[in-house]
Amino acid sequence: VIAEYYHVQPWSEEHKVLLKKHLKLYADAGGTYITAYGVHSPWGDNEYSIEGGMISWIKHRDGSWKFDYSIFDQYVQLAMSVGIDKAITIYTPLPWGERFRYIDDATGNYVYEQWLPSSGDFKHNWNVFLTDLEMHLEKKGWFGKTYLGINENAMEQTLAAIKMIKIHSSKWKITYAGDWHPELDTLLNDYCFLYGKEANVNEVKAR
Repeated sequence: VIAEYYHVQPWSEEHKVLLKKHLKLYADAGGTYITAYGVHSPWGDNEYSIEGGMISWIKHRDGSWKFDYSIFDQYVQLAMSVGIDKAITIYTPLPWGERFRYIDDATGNYVYEQWLPSSGDFKHNWNVFLTDLEMHLEKKGWFGKTYLGINENAMEQTLAAIKMIKIHSSKWKITYAGDWHPELDTLLNDYCFLYGKEANVNEVKAR
């Protein structure tokens, strides 16, 4: 969004200088969580500007995957340089419409596919991604402060995505923002519920 507003090339040095100024404002206001995008356009192309992903998914001819973390790493390091370093949230296994984009290595073209969390494609592809992502985060020393961000979706799909994450590794932390749902209570490490749709006092104390 910032690159588009100032008419600079995304992730150029000019862009990163501007990003740092904006991140500093967030840090000065008390922000401590880095918000990063692991998939392209998680919110459904319905904002003023499409939020591009920070991790490129590349599918080889033989069906194997490669993941490029260069932009993600730059952004995290930029945020940490101004003191935003408590946690990293990566959105999301549940993008709008369950739509995922990757680069077909054979053609160089972008491919869009729908992977429902209950589907075999979702489970296979996200298990591959999470294995690679975990190794990358461990190498960078960031795994312990990383959360996978789950946004509001149909409960069936939300539970299926969380189940897949838990099966992959009990070490993953999950954050969720939305209405209070008792069935999600014990599944989430970080739960930000909406005013007017929050848990009761006893539920909050239990958490």
